[in-house]
Amino acid sequence: MKIHIMTDMEGCAGILDADNYISPSGRYYEQGCELATLEANAAVEGALKAVKSRFAGQAAFERELKAYGIGADELDRALARQAAVLRFIELRFRPQVQVLEAEVRQYYETVYLAECQRKQLRPASFEEARRQCEEALAQHRVDKQVDAWLAEVKGRTRIRYTEAAFQ
Repeated sequence: MKIHIMTDMEGCAGILDADNYISPSGRYYEQGCELATLEANAAVEGALKAVKSRFAGQAAFERELKAYGIGADELDRALARQAAVLRFIELRFRPQVQVLEAEVRQYYETVYLAECQRKQLRPASFEEARRQCEEALAQHRVDKQVDAWLAEVKGRTRIRYTEAAFQ
């Protein structure tokens, strides 16, 4: 089972308007960040609960974790770290991303419709698919920004690998 959790601040419970809650210069931006974090954490907890439900009980779940060499606490910490990374990406890179209406339309016509045809699915109308197309474009741009940032940081950072440190 693979679980992918993607989040953004738009649509989070308690986010009343983009200008005040989502924009880094907004009056309630910090509250917006906190609300988005709470919602992301709830999604992680829900995903973990869904994974646990596949097992006969807590003991069976913990046996499976042990078979992979990790404990429940370690898994919780790893999920918390992943949520923190996602929050960082959301706060650091997402505000810079803008998607134009023409780009959403082009994505719908060239990517979305082709993907529906390839999967033999009935495509949604442009209006019904608009948010999905816009999100795909925005996420692609965020990914490119993260990749560029990591390349830049890697270029400035001296990394020395010492085999003994990993024994």
